[in-house]
Amino acid sequence: MQLANSQGMVLIMSGYLVRVLLLGLILRWALSSPAVASLVSPVWVCAGALAAVVGWLGGLIVRHSRARIAVYDRPYQAPAGWDE
Repeated sequence: MQLANSQGMVLIMSGYLVRVLLLGLILRWALSSPAVASLVSPVWVCAGALAAVVGWLGGLIVRHSRARIAVYDRPYQAPAGWDE
């Protein structure tokens, strides 16, 4: 793996890790709050969070697989001596 590819992978994975940790912290805070915990079942909250993460990752994969990334070749240059 080239250096640029590994740096990109580190950036992507660290962004993913930050999002998952934030989701986990929000869920932990919500379920530890007596006002929220009395209204919801922890099992259903975790199942909903898991479904949201799977849907989110599925959407990312589908969107990135269908992305139209413009790739252009450099302009053509004739070899030296061909224009004579």
